Amino acid sequence: MNLLFTSKTRLFLGLILILVITVFFIYTRREKVISGYVRDCGTNEVINNAEVSVNQVGWGFQNGNIVWDKMYVNSVHTDSLGYFQILYRVGSSANLMSKKAGYITAQQYEYPAEDITINMLKGYKPTEVTYNCKLSSECLSCANEDGVKVCRDVCMKE
Repeated sequence: MNLLFTSKTRLFLGLILILVITVFFIYTRREKVISGYVRDCGTNEVINNAEVSVNQVGWGFQNGNIVWDKMYVNSVHTDSLGYFQILYRVGSSANLMSKKAGYITAQQYEYPAEDITINMLKGYKPTEVTYNCKLSSECLSCANEDGVKVCRDVCMKE
């Protein structure tokens, strides 16, 4: 039987593959930081004691098995100046959610950078979230393009 690779070559390639996967795993799980302020949409005043969380989905281990849709949630509260700093390990961008009684939950996606601002809209709508001070129900813009209905989210940042 004519083999393409010798057993030593296959072993070497297998070890290289394991090394590449290990480096990738370590790189994607490195700690990232998002920090910034939570502010009121109407007054621009800081909101203290707001809960800010990073909600990520990625692969990991659960009950001894590898899963592809494991939830990772990290939460902190803003200080008296409305400032927060939160660490996360999954993904490059962060799905941020901010909650506080008397406000509608705010959601936005951010990359680690300089301090960011999460703006929250006063009110009570448990089935909605806000994106950049707009209700999620106001964020869909649809148009007919060449006979096809095309809808775009006009609230989320590119």
